[in-house]
Amino acid sequence: MSLSTGTALGILTVILILALVASTFAVMGAFFIFDAPGTTEIAAAWTLFWGILGLPVVILVAIVLSWVLFFFKQNRPALLSTLLPLLYIGVLAIIYQLQGGMSR
Repeated sequence: MSLSTGTALGILTVILILALVASTFAVMGAFFIFDAPGTTEIAAAWTLFWGILGLPVVILVAIVLSWVLFFFKQNRPALLSTLLPLLYIGVLAIIYQLQGGMSR
C-alpha cells in the first residue's frame, strides 16, 4: 500500500505542528540557560539560546514551504522540505560540539 504525496505531506505536517507546539515550550525555557553565573561568556550557550529561539521559525518555514511546493506540483521537494527542522537541529548540534559545549 502506497501513500499519496498529499496524504504523506498531511501526516508530516501534523508531526511538524506537534513539534512546533513542543518548540514553543522550549522557547519559554530558553531564557534560563543564562541563570548560572558566567554563562553569558560561553559561546555555546548563545548558540543554544539562538538555536532554540529559531526552531519555531524554521518549523513554520518548513510547513509553509512544503505546501507551496506541493501546490506547484513539486512532490519530491515538498516531502524533502519537511526535513529542514532536522537539518537545522543537526547543524546546531555540530556547531555546539565544535564550540566545546557548556563546559568551561
